[in-house]
Amino acid sequence: MKKTLFQLSWILGLSAGILLLSIIVFPGPEKRQDFLQKQLDNIQKQKEILTQKEYELLLKAYDKEWQDLDKAENDNN
Repeated sequence: MKKTLFQLSWILGLSAGILLLSIIVFPGPEKRQDFLQKQLDNIQKQKEILTQKEYELLLKAYDKEWQDLDKAENDNN
């Protein structure tokens, strides 16, 4: 009986420690929003830097990637 209670207390203590650590380390909603906003700002800056010709080439590259993906998917079916 004592051995079972001792094992149960270890399991509960370890679980509580892991839970507490995850709560402390896990980022809150503010940090996630800040991270996403910084990423969006970075992408916007990169798009502003591109000239019109570079932007058109980028769009063509995206279209080609999607076409290649569609072709590969159709070949698999």
